This record gives sequence, structure tokens and C-alpha cells, in this order.
Amino acid sequence: MLKNIQGKLISRNITIDGHRTSLRLEGDAWTAFEEICVREQKSIHEMCSEIEQMRTGPSRTAAVRAYILAYFRAAASCEGHSRAGHGCLGDTITCDQARLYFNSEAVSLVGA
Repeated sequence: MLKNIQGKLISRNITIDGHRTSLRLEGDAWTAFEEICVREQKSIHEMCSEIEQMRTGPSRTAAVRAYILAYFRAAASCEGHSRAGHGCLGDTITCDQARLYFNSEAVSLVGA
């Protein structure tokens, strides 16, 4: 399972669309964000500027955290979870069935 989770907040200066500001993320979130930047061949500043353009809520930090989560969720697969030693969905349900179930649940919860 996961070990040595770095939960302490770390502040870093960043530049978003030419404006200097700071961002506070957990150590593991910074590590994940740096990996995204390497994969996308962009600087942290460029990625923050892109996220800023997509942001709809008041919190820049929350937008970056949500982006990190969405990025890695989009890359996740059942095979990857298995290789990482994560729990399985069981023999009676496939990943596609789970996605359909949770998507329908989310829709019904939104409409509730």
C-alpha cells in the first residue's frame, strides 16, 4: 500500500499569465504536478496558467488539486490498478460495468 505520504503544505512562487503568486500544495501533490509537467513538456508556470484558464471556482489551489486528480484518474486503468496491488472490483463486475454504475449513480445524485 502507500507509504510515506507527504501531507505537509509547501508554498512555492509561481507565475500565472505574467503575474507572480504563490501556491500551497502537499509534498506529494507537488511531486505529482511536477510529473504531469514533465509528461506534458510544460513548466509549472505554463501548467498553472492553463489551469487558471479552466478554473471556475474561487480557489486556485483547489483547481490545481482537482486537475492533478483528474489527470491521473484519466490515466488509470484496471490493469494499472492490478499491477499497483490495489484492490480489485471482483469477478462479478468489470471496470466498464463499474464506470456505468457510478456514472448513473452520480447522475441520480445530482438530480436528487
